[in-house]
Amino acid sequence: MPEIYRYALTAKGSFNLAAGTTWLGTIPHPLAKLGAKAQQKRERNAAKGPATAKSQNKVNEAAKNIICMTCRQTFLLTTRAPALEEHAQNKHSKTMAECFPGAK
Repeated sequence: MPEIYRYALTAKGSFNLAAGTTWLGTIPHPLAKLGAKAQQKRERNAAKGPATAKSQNKVNEAAKNIICMTCRQTFLLTTRAPALEEHAQNKHSKTMAECFPGAK
């Protein structure tokens, strides 16, 4: 007859057998019932229908209203002056006022 097994639940949720022992079967994990709750939640969410894509692309394209007059590159309205100045200097060797006449 095999020796009665001794086990310890590790931090990862698995069982470690003590040395010289034999595994006699399975022991349900104490958190095993949580899978049923997750399955119920998946079923409830599936009944609601698929989620619609919420893309920011259209909104971002509409917000690009700063345009470089030299290369016609667009920038978001929230782009700050240092970034515009950097673009004008690095790409065109011009001032910000020359590339972006309406920018503040």
